Amino acid sequence: MQKARLFCWTEYEKLVNLSKYDSTILFRQWGKMDELRVKYIKAIADAKDEIALEEVRLAALGKKGEVSLQMRELGKMTPEERQVSGPLLNALKDCLLYTSDAADE
Repeated sequence: MQKARLFCWTEYEKLVNLSKYDSTILFRQWGKMDELRVKYIKAIADAKDEIALEEVRLAALGKKGEVSLQMRELGKMTPEERQVSGPLLNALKDCLLYTSDAADE
């Protein structure tokens, strides 16, 4: 699980280069994504078995999952918000997938 946390942090650190965008938008979106990241990494760590792990994955990444709903919101955002939120959401999705795969092993 430690390796998964390191992967997530590394993915987010790559996004620091988003500083060319409006800092207000960046920090607002970063805060939202980080709350989801922390919430679901904790839920993955707390999952007792594969069924619970799958329930967490679906709650985050399933058709009606929180991350999936955020992805759908991209179309309603301004281009500036989309430029920040798109990469953050993709990093969050990759992080959660990697973490759930690592927990599965």
